[in-house]
Amino acid sequence: MGNKEKSSKELLSCFKCNKTGHIKVDCPLLQYKMRNHHHNKAMTTTGSDNSDSSLHDQEKHVANMCFIAIENENELQSLDDESNPNYNELHDALESLYDEFKKLGLKYSLLKKNYACLFVEKETLENKTCIVIDENKKVNQLEKENKSLKEKVEKLNTTLAKFIQGSKILENMFSCQKKICFHVKGVFLTKKKRFR
Repeated sequence: MGNKEKSSKELLSCFKCNKTGHIKVDCPLLQYKMRNHHHNKAMTTTGSDNSDSSLHDQEKHVANMCFIAIENENELQSLDDESNPNYNELHDALESLYDEFKKLGLKYSLLKKNYACLFVEKETLENKTCIVIDENKKVNQLEKENKSLKEKVEKLNTTLAKFIQGSKILENMFSCQKKICFHVKGVFLTKKKRFR
């Protein structure tokens, strides 16, 4: 904290007395002049009200003013001694708050960039999700078509099986009929030969 105090005091410059270590509002010279100005104004008004006062009263008045000026200088020095630690503490607190503000500003900037990236990513994912949903609908439709085609193929297979079985039966019948016809022709032939 010692280095911070020194560096922060060196950075501050008073526009009233042109000294470093404080600002115009905290300037001891300005505070001293303000107190004396108000005090002198009050003394002048009380002095002008007593126009009957004697030279002795005026001398007392000047002496009182000197004592008041000395007291004001002592108060100013004691206030300056007391206010430095408070000022330094406040300045250090302000610096730490400012540093925290900078950090939070950077963090906010990073979060804002991350939000923008995440928003873009969300949009692309939503688009991809819509595409996947559309493709899923197409796949479901194709599955239904495939199922109906499988049913048609099964019906065709059973029909084909019946047809093949029927053609085998028909071939058997034709082959049996040829044997019978051949046999019958042979019988007629043999009978004809006999009759001749």
